[in-house]
Amino acid sequence: MIRKMKSAGPAIAALVVLAGCHTIAGIGKDLQAGGDAISQASRDVRSELAGDTPVARASND
Repeated sequence: MIRKMKSAGPAIAALVVLAGCHTIAGIGKDLQAGGDAISQASRDVRSELAGDTPVARASND
């Protein structure tokens, strides 16, 4: 029984690591989307301050 548990340890550790990688990738995508939204808002404000007409932008929804 102990021998089976020892062999299951590395498999469980690998699953945890792989799940963590997927989570980190998802967080990276969320941060990227947030950064894109901030950049677009900054461009809109700069255009407004310069008196330019804001260009219609496509929605990513």
